[in-house]
Amino acid sequence: MSIVDAQGKPLPRGVELPSKQLRESEPGKEHLLLRDVRQVIRGGDFMKITLRFVVSAWFPCGAWLQEG
Repeated sequence: MSIVDAQGKPLPRGVELPSKQLRESEPGKEHLLLRDVRQVIRGGDFMKITLRFVVSAWFPCGAWLQEG
């Protein structure tokens, strides 16, 4: 999984996620790019993922997927 900008270019410094605030991916903005997924996924599917933060620990969560 990579964090990329709207054009699909990697963002090596990631994005800021303010504590206790919702951060939604929007068309034309930075987003998560899933790579090497071992199952068929489509827009509207729900997928469980685990995020690892630099200043924290592992965080299990889920995401509704959008068609790209």
